Amino acid sequence: MLNSKSLIDKPEAALETARALQIQRDIATVEELARHGFQGPSYEVFRNRLCEENWKPLQGMLRNRTLAQLTAKYYGEAGIDFFVRPADADLLHSSADARHEILVDILIKALKVFRRRALVEGGWNPHHRGPKGASTLNSFFIGQCAWQFRDVYLSWSRKRERLAAEEAALLDGGSLLPLLRTHVEGPEAFRFDGALMELVAQQPELTRAILRLTTQGYADGEIADMLQTTPGAVRNRRYRFRTALYNAARAGRIWIPAQLHTAGNTAETVPGGAA
Repeated sequence: MLNSKSLIDKPEAALETARALQIQRDIATVEELARHGFQGPSYEVFRNRLCEENWKPLQGMLRNRTLAQLTAKYYGEAGIDFFVRPADADLLHSSADARHEILVDILIKALKVFRRRALVEGGWNPHHRGPKGASTLNSFFIGQCAWQFRDVYLSWSRKRERLAAEEAALLDGGSLLPLLRTHVEGPEAFRFDGALMELVAQQPELTRAILRLTTQGYADGEIADMLQTTPGAVRNRRYRFRTALYNAARAGRIWIPAQLHTAGNTAETVPGGAA
């Protein structure tokens, strides 16, 4: 007759057996790769398989916040504080595009470190006898991804802050004045990048010209004279673009932080931190 303990022990034993078998396969893989100096076609096949096998698990760890928690644990043990801001954590939970963007950079960095530390320097030890025993190559690789997550996240978060500032400049006509003067390359050109600039690039030529001239500090009447239209048409075009901006936020294409939704924007307010 099976008791509750035996029902628990059997799955744990099965997992231990599976891990032991995987470690034996990993030992054989590393020995084969070492014959070629951890480079060449055989290593490229191994590297691609390593990414493919860990892509979904890492996506899941980004979505449920466990990768951030593991990173915080690693850096905390090294005396370095690390945390993911709630708005960013929510975005990584809800947006597959955000997870894809950040994970690509994590993998690029982790692969370089993994080859050196785990393989060339022999950091992966199949005979390790710690509290949890030895780790598989996949587990070791995920650990390296956790170490790389901090730098990748901080860079990604700073980029989001910059784009949010650009988007905030388009919330109303007055705040268009400081809009990305660095995006103006010449008298008739914007340099487009990011979701915001993609939205600008999709607008009619007259709307783009109005946005460009507004950022250069021209008043509505001056813009109307230069473009041979009326001040009312200038304001209308700018209002329609502002509406398109909020529609893009509602659709998840553009992020507008809640603190940037002013009282004057009440009618078009989107959920705070919409991604």
